[in-house]
Amino acid sequence: MPNFRKPLSRRKFISRTSALAAGSVVAAQLAPVFRAQAARDNASPEFRSDWANSHDRVWLGPEYWANPLHDWQVANGRLELAFAGFDRNVHLLTRQLGERAGGFTMSAQVGRLDGARLAGQGSFGFRVGVMGPLREYRNSLFNGGGLNCGVTGEGGLFIGDWTEAQGGAVKLDTDSVELRLTAEPLAGKYKLTLTVLDATSGKTLGELSRDDIAPEQLAGNIALVANFGSTAPNPNAEKRANAKNKHGAGRFWFADWRVSGNKVEAHEDRVFGPIMFSSYTLSRGVMKMTAQMPPLGAQDSQRVRLQIKKGAGWKTIAEEAIHPESRTATFRIPQWNDKKDTPYRLAYSMRHKNGTTVEHEWTGAVRRDPVDNPSLSVADVS
Repeated sequence: MPNFRKPLSRRKFISRTSALAAGSVVAAQLAPVFRAQAARDNASPEFRSDWANSHDRVWLGPEYWANPLHDWQVANGRLELAFAGFDRNVHLLTRQLGERAGGFTMSAQVGRLDGARLAGQGSFGFRVGVMGPLREYRNSLFNGGGLNCGVTGEGGLFIGDWTEAQGGAVKLDTDSVELRLTAEPLAGKYKLTLTVLDATSGKTLGELSRDDIAPEQLAGNIALVANFGSTAPNPNAEKRANAKNKHGAGRFWFADWRVSGNKVEAHEDRVFGPIMFSSYTLSRGVMKMTAQMPPLGAQDSQRVRLQIKKGAGWKTIAEEAIHPESRTATFRIPQWNDKKDTPYRLAYSMRHKNGTTVEHEWTGAVRRDPVDNPSLSVADVS
């Protein structure tokens, strides 16, 4: 397994986190903050993670947002927490709990990286109804609070306040479990049931239910969480600090994450990457373009193609390698026609372990050089 926790130089740290930071800026620029989420009449198709078919890398895939990116990795066909920090979480971008009434089911396989048994330091589980102050899914990735549902390494179960979990409710003398969360409407409220099952035998090891969950607590993002210990405002900071000291933090893996139900909305257009964004300059007939990529793995494709619109199709005019430190592919095209706007497309082939590939595209337009304009307007977003 690759070691991502050895000491980093400043240059390497910036390169590993640049995609995360830049993505934050772009999301803030592009977010239609107050756009209402349209209700869906039909249940979304079941989501199921496919890490078993992904090559090893730091970036988890276009469907996910990791907090923080550099503490997680895809390795051994699963999602792994490389560093045992508090409140490490992974949001699912393409699914969200809607405001309409309905039920849902969520499940995942969980194990510990640094020990044969799950019993020990840390905690793991789900966070649902994650909603930030702007009530928009991108804002909720950073500033959202939600309902915590999980298990401590001492065998405590909780739905809500993780600091109230009492050890011994479930025996974790197994190497992995299936954690399952179900929700169903009940007399104006919701009933949530958290079940822990042995991953091998399917035997129920423990269960906890609450039937007093308000509907507004189950609208928003959904996430996997390792080592609950949110820094969100808490009226009892001392109690939270004592719980963190008591439970500690562990290194966990997650696999086979599934989400389904008629309360779940599908948003396939919310994927982020593998082409995260691009920028270009045009001067004296020379066009230069940079494609920002995430931290890909050694077995992933290392090249990006630049295409321009030709009639009804696209023509590849250049192909460049991805720089291993900056995670960028840079193009320089001389003799560019700077007298007209030119649609372009960046293309990348994502390879999987089973030999299949999926094409990913990023489209835009290179505007003509406005040399005939008497003035130039410049905008800065910081």
